[in-house]
Amino acid sequence: MQALPGPAKGVLVAAVSFDDQTDNLVETAVSLANRFDMELRLLNVLDAVTADPWVLDMPGHYPSMPLYQKTQEAMIVERRKLLAALVDRTRMADKSRALAEVVSGDVAEAVIAYAKLHRANLIVTAFSTASYKMTPKGFSTALSLMAAAPLPVLVVNSERPLDFAAPSLSVLFADDLEPSTGEAALRTYELAMRLGRCRVRHVHVHGDFRELLKESWSDLARDDSQPDRGQAALAEKLRARGLPYRYQAERQGASVEVDVRVGNVHERIHEASEELDPDLVVFGRHKFFRARPFLVGRMPFRAMLHDRRAVLLVPPAEALYANLPFPAQS
Repeated sequence: MQALPGPAKGVLVAAVSFDDQTDNLVETAVSLANRFDMELRLLNVLDAVTADPWVLDMPGHYPSMPLYQKTQEAMIVERRKLLAALVDRTRMADKSRALAEVVSGDVAEAVIAYAKLHRANLIVTAFSTASYKMTPKGFSTALSLMAAAPLPVLVVNSERPLDFAAPSLSVLFADDLEPSTGEAALRTYELAMRLGRCRVRHVHVHGDFRELLKESWSDLARDDSQPDRGQAALAEKLRARGLPYRYQAERQGASVEVDVRVGNVHERIHEASEELDPDLVVFGRHKFFRARPFLVGRMPFRAMLHDRRAVLLVPPAEALYANLPFPAQS
């Protein structure tokens, strides 16, 4: 007789929009849920009408509010059927932990509210180039969630889903060594600890200040010992990040590489990514860039759009809505 499964060890919310990345998104979410014994909640959000209801009911205006409401209700019914079909097709180890729901409202705000309501550990969404368009609130739902969500957001934008059942995953953590990205260091190594065997490349790029220093740069470059001392100090700072999870991850079989580079930040991050070919790239979210979704930052945006990498964005510790384990209790 098979033993009944225990309670789920965490909650994962997958924001489904039925675009060209839906299959990759759902397969990634299912892989995560199975690997960490989590409850999976598939959520689809219908955009709510923002116009004044009185205007919608004015003669000659189409659609009228009653007609809109009827159409909206029909769409909710149809979306529920689509989500139910997705649940049926998933390879969840325990199908009772795969739930689906359709709500209406502002998409990013509704996803965040739903995640907080169900004490989610993680939001998984997808970045589709088809959804990359300018709106009053930003460019896409994925960017809006990355900018505002008070919990980690995993964005899928690749040719294949992430397989968390793989024997070994590779993770690139781009660390600017700022205090606001310290939480991202902890979460990166917490994930590595729970994955066990994986490869983590912890990269910091010392920005290229040659244009600012101009003539002084050539004098600085002549001092061969200065760059070495600077890079050694930065490497020590990287090794001190993410403790104690980094030590625990290494004891669980994770290999950690500290990588300090000098030059153009995007070029060096891209270079490190091409060398490692990571399954996942991790960034910390800056407080300054929370103002608008299109100010998420150049590095995560380019990694998603140009390099077609899966990206995990982690907000600062003070922005988290709850101190929950990531992605779930071991």
